[in-house]
Amino acid sequence: RYASRHDDDDKPTDKENWDNICRIEIWTLDPMKRYRYFEVPSYIICRDDQYMPISNFEIGQLLKCVDYINIDIEALVLGYHTITGLLFIKNRNMQIVNYISNFNEAFHPFLKFPIRHITLSDDQHLLCASGHIFIYLFKIAQGQVTSYIKIDHSSLGLIESVFFLDKYRFFINDSHNTLYEYELQDNNLSWKVISQNDIVDHFENQSKITCWNNSNLLHTSYAYINNNPVGIGLILTEGIHKLKVRFYHEKTSWREVEYTLNQPYNRCFIYNDLSSPILVQTFNKDCSHPSKHQGVVITQLLNLLDQTDAKLRYKILWQYNPCHQVKKICLIGSAYREADDTLIIIMKERAMDLMFQLMIITINLCTRQRTTYYEPNSYNSVEYFYMDEYYLMTIHDIESNTTETILGDSIERNLDNNRGKTLNCYCLGDGARKTYKLITQPFNFNDDDITCKITLPVDRLLDDLIVQCPSKVDIEKLIYYIKEQDGTVSTRFAHKYGLFILEKEHEFAIVDIYGHVLRKGNNRHFVDFNYDYLCWHNNQSLWSDKIWMAYNCKTQNIHLYDTDSMQLNQMIPFPYFYIANMQWNREHSSFMITNHTERHYCIMKCLKLEMAKE
Repeated sequence: RYASRHDDDDKPTDKENWDNICRIEIWTLDPMKRYRYFEVPSYIICRDDQYMPISNFEIGQLLKCVDYINIDIEALVLGYHTITGLLFIKNRNMQIVNYISNFNEAFHPFLKFPIRHITLSDDQHLLCASGHIFIYLFKIAQGQVTSYIKIDHSSLGLIESVFFLDKYRFFINDSHNTLYEYELQDNNLSWKVISQNDIVDHFENQSKITCWNNSNLLHTSYAYINNNPVGIGLILTEGIHKLKVRFYHEKTSWREVEYTLNQPYNRCFIYNDLSSPILVQTFNKDCSHPSKHQGVVITQLLNLLDQTDAKLRYKILWQYNPCHQVKKICLIGSAYREADDTLIIIMKERAMDLMFQLMIITINLCTRQRTTYYEPNSYNSVEYFYMDEYYLMTIHDIESNTTETILGDSIERNLDNNRGKTLNCYCLGDGARKTYKLITQPFNFNDDDITCKITLPVDRLLDDLIVQCPSKVDIEKLIYYIKEQDGTVSTRFAHKYGLFILEKEHEFAIVDIYGHVLRKGNNRHFVDFNYDYLCWHNNQSLWSDKIWMAYNCKTQNIHLYDTDSMQLNQMIPFPYFYIANMQWNREHSSFMITNHTERHYCIMKCLKLEMAKE
């Protein structure tokens, strides 16, 4: 018997050229040879209770776990991301069996639940489907799932689970290295009977998780307008581009409106308290082949959320036709600054020589004035690091022995092992004032400890952003950020590369080069986070005066901290999907969370949050 796991990193790299086939091989051990193999879809989708292969892997469910049953019957246990089922094998004499075309007829789902592992007992009469914090145990008789129990480990976190030989003893090892034993023949266990063809739905009677059901969803965006959640989705239907808008209200009611668009837009954005969505049309092919919509077009839908008629009013804000040397244009960030009604778009161009160049567009939506900043230097890579309403920080890869221009001066750098990087900080303008580069801070990726400290101004009219490398930072001040609670210097940051201290007034965060927040605190208290946690280091989340939120990817728990005492106030189990992005409303009384594709989302409201007292 063979069991395996697939990770999300196994996704194809080429969206156009890939085969939706997973080959599952069965081997005998004595003698060691391949017995037979099966072909099943790597990605499936459920439409109208029909499970079928899908060509767009970005919206399909990845096959994550596989196991094999060969006692009583022959079947494969297939665990896709949130659906697990049995695939019965009827052609026992065939060495190669293909289930691609008739997958829906052969696949019999019995569980809807985001799984990590599948485990069978040695007698194959018990099956365990485990997630990060929940476990489902099933009894199997003659190829039918007959009953189940659910084990909740949300308070401790699940690491591994295993059956003990062929006995009905089951072990769970949690995140605290504690071993729990369950006697599965205990009469006190309440096994629930499953009728034939029934599916155990983990999400049933749980908080409703909303998703965009359209398989041809191009892009989504979420924001709070007048403190009410709004979601927009760009959809391609039979060659026609449409925009769906979902309005949510205080008493959980919502409505959906659909509009037909005049151009083939591929990105959509909506921002807090801006009632006009922004549509972006980018040209992503070789610009040596002209097309009708070559380049980039940024369009505003005027007062869409206030309109009562179906006639849309478009306003083209910016058009850009790149030169023939530009191979690809990518949009890497955007923001809306309410203070002066300015839209900010961050893009990067990739030239034919595969080098990248940054481009920053600022547009005043009131006066229609706009400015465009072109980064004069080209880099091996351009990555977004931090952005707020007035500042942008990016990290760039540069080659050894390159010449770079910094604020008008040409300097030479000799960086070892091609690991040279720079942190570029930009002051974002508006339609009248131009964007400009404040500073370029070079660093080597192999450098230990803190790369630099970045002090953000509380009032940008009175203070400027300050970037200091360790040699220019008071050593006692630097030790303050990396000490332990008892005052000793921490060793957890030793041999960590590319660490940055972000500071604003009395708050600070230590962030690595990839955006992981490793420590968050203030001038009195702090909390450390390991790489199991996802902490958002955007402006809205970092400098909140009420709640600091972190997400434990391993246990799938949302942690809410009081930003003053940095004590944990609440832990919310959230096993429905892996959270990738979050956004607060202005009062921090509600937030929206989405998965990495932003197809699934959930709106959560803080009914009551008692702040910790010292």
